[in-house]
Amino acid sequence: MKRAWNALGIALALGFAGLLSATARAESTSRLADLRGALHAAEKESDAALRAYRSRLGNDPLWQWVEYAALRRQTRPLSESEVRTFLDRYGETPASAGLRALYLRQLATREDWQAYRRWYAGSDDVALQCHALTARIAIDDAARALDDALAMWMSGDSVDSACDPSFAELRRRGRIGPEQIRQRIALAVERGNTGLMRFLAKELPANERATVERYARFIDAPDSAPAQWQKSALRDAVIRVGLQRIARRNPEGAVGIVNALAPSLPADLLGDARNAIALWTAANGLPSAQARMREVPPQAFDARLHEWHVRSALSASDAQAALDAIAAMPTEQRLQPRWQLTEARLREARGQTELAKAAYQRAAGSPSFHGFLAADLIQQPYALCPLSAPSKADAEPVLQDQPGLQRALDLFQLDRVSWATQEWNREVPALPLPIQAAAVRRALDVGWYDRAAQTLGSGEGMRYYRQRFPQPYARSLRAEARQHDLDPAWVAGLIRSESVWMANARSHADARGLMQLLPGTGQLTARRLGMPWKGGDSLYHAPTNLSLGTAYLRQMRDRYNGQAFLATAAYNAGPGAVERWLTQRPMQGLLADPILWIETIPFLETRDYVARVMAFSVIYDWRAKRQPHSLWARLRGERGGTSAGFQCPAK
Repeated sequence: MKRAWNALGIALALGFAGLLSATARAESTSRLADLRGALHAAEKESDAALRAYRSRLGNDPLWQWVEYAALRRQTRPLSESEVRTFLDRYGETPASAGLRALYLRQLATREDWQAYRRWYAGSDDVALQCHALTARIAIDDAARALDDALAMWMSGDSVDSACDPSFAELRRRGRIGPEQIRQRIALAVERGNTGLMRFLAKELPANERATVERYARFIDAPDSAPAQWQKSALRDAVIRVGLQRIARRNPEGAVGIVNALAPSLPADLLGDARNAIALWTAANGLPSAQARMREVPPQAFDARLHEWHVRSALSASDAQAALDAIAAMPTEQRLQPRWQLTEARLREARGQTELAKAAYQRAAGSPSFHGFLAADLIQQPYALCPLSAPSKADAEPVLQDQPGLQRALDLFQLDRVSWATQEWNREVPALPLPIQAAAVRRALDVGWYDRAAQTLGSGEGMRYYRQRFPQPYARSLRAEARQHDLDPAWVAGLIRSESVWMANARSHADARGLMQLLPGTGQLTARRLGMPWKGGDSLYHAPTNLSLGTAYLRQMRDRYNGQAFLATAAYNAGPGAVERWLTQRPMQGLLADPILWIETIPFLETRDYVARVMAFSVIYDWRAKRQPHSLWARLRGERGGTSAGFQCPAK
């Protein structure tokens, strides 16, 4: 009987706790709905509605954003008392910073430099910095302000027009003359900014204008004319920029120009030009890449050219040349997991088993694409040393003392992502790393999944794998993966790379949703599946995006005979690009090895994308708490094969 009463007591306690939790959720939902309405009223000039909301929400932590929205919307200029009252009430918050910036712009428009000087407190906004210079010149700090204005003017790029008044004052006081103009032209040369070069040259004597025009023409369309130019540091800078440009656009065409200029070029400039030609010859997959590499003096090699030296040798299926190129790398670069794995594959192909094993061993300690593959190939566990965020009980008292964090989470739920991000960026990065991980966990709870990548994307933060690799939509993902006979961890890794699980993600290229489908691709895939197409915005609907995205990924997998690395590359760069690369570098001989073929992908984005998706698939196996599929098998589309599991290596 006593046990029965205890059980009943526990059940009642749990039920009461659940009731309290449900009540709290309902209150939170109601509050956010009211705040959404208040923001709408603030932005739509509904003053009566706003007053009603103020009576209920005036003390809410988010009311400052409602007030900011109302002040930003009003047609009359802000008054100093309004701004002061706001800052006195809320302190230095992102909303206060937004209002201060708005007020400063209005003061600048009115040319009220006295007030501007009082209210300016520094800013990353270049226009506000420029107005501050004007205010200082007008009020009480002309000498130092003119020095700062000259430093702002002395740029190889065009400067915000808000600086024009202070630049005009520089000219009026004789601070900008021919010598300063020549210095700025030299900076514009370094930036390859021929428009600014020509603009600045208008203030120089006719003979100098003609020289600058020759220089600008060479940068825009390099030829052998500089061989006849008078030698100078500026002339060499012009040649350097021009040769870099033509080497990128037309590396073979650059060879003749460089050869013609070679006798008149300093050794370092000539070496840099040979470097650029070799780099872009290799990156464009031209057959002369190896020959161009041999023309580069050893001292002119940099880290990027060392990498492309290896890739050009791989593209030519020259294992010894590739090994020699790796050996020529600086030690730190050579010992990176990427190049240790590449060396291991090359040595194994040449029958150098012990040397290969040693290189595999060095690479296998890295929790990365190359490290995981190396571990597979010597039957060693994947190196993974996860960190755990503090328990909710330990972290919550600290998080409760971070009002900006709670405002950020609430604003995100109100679809005010820009404001939410400002609050997050002001508060969270200053916290100790374990508390940052706990803050990310809170963000995941409200669906703000990209905070994981933004906050824990470097250093020790990368070891918080549970926070960095969330599992939303898990049931739908598994169902769609099963429907299309896809590896769910591969799909999860791809989504994590594409959108960081943000269903409303949209790229500059207009790719949308979880799996970042272009509307055209989505429409064609829907037609192929017999699904109704409801327009591009339907791709923001997670279930629709998962259905179409997994179907398209299956299409890519089938196109490339199950080889996941090719399907992944095609998903990123398009099948046309992959077909072109396969034509240029068929998977035969040395390049029959997927690891080596991936390394020859010319697009940095796609090369890293394939590695990232595949590495993330391993982490998602770990998150699913299952025996991980062998990455070596997954890469090639093999169904069987498990790895040796996970293990944190001893230091």
